[in-house]
Amino acid sequence: MRPRARLFVATIVVVLCALVAPAAAKKRVALLTIDGRGGDDVTVAVEEVLSREATVLSDGLFRRRQERMGITFLNEKAYARISAALLADGVVTGTWRSAGRRFRLTLVVRSGRTGAVVGRVVEVVRERELSRDEKDAIAAKLLPLVRDLGLVTDDGGGDDTVGDTTGDGAGDGDTSDAGTADGGDGDGGGAPDGDGATADTGDGGD
Repeated sequence: MRPRARLFVATIVVVLCALVAPAAAKKRVALLTIDGRGGDDVTVAVEEVLSREATVLSDGLFRRRQERMGITFLNEKAYARISAALLADGVVTGTWRSAGRRFRLTLVVRSGRTGAVVGRVVEVVRERELSRDEKDAIAAKLLPLVRDLGLVTDDGGGDDTVGDTTGDGAGDGDTSDAGTADGGDGDGGGAPDGDGATADTGDGGD
């Protein structure tokens, strides 16, 4: 291959890599403890689903940052402020409720950039413990919402808390709990209350 042809091919490869890299980057998502009896166990299952394609920030990390910033009420602005501090691209909250002889899991996905609800997933299951098939069904609806989240970048806004994030070894040492809901106050931080798109399956009419 001639040198000029090699240079052309190399240029094309660099351009393609530059285009693909942002889309392939793992999103950073804060998962708050799911509200409801047995919510801790369900949170672990949802964390497993999210971790397939995202870096999961724990409830404990989120709550500590919330306390440090003096935020007592979680609204859209508060979610956005905390997300900016943690460089979280999104926040997932949820509820776990008994529905007759079945259980209803509702997950709400918020944009880290705006704090607004961007989507909702509802899954009705038969057992308290989510099966592999049920996790796959949740993943099929939850992960596309995560992929669509806009990236939160460190643009100098927010406070001095950048670095107190999962797995980067910086910040105040809270990174050891990354990806695990570790005893937040269990209020879910914001039960489903938005107008996001709903992905509702199963026989949720129970």
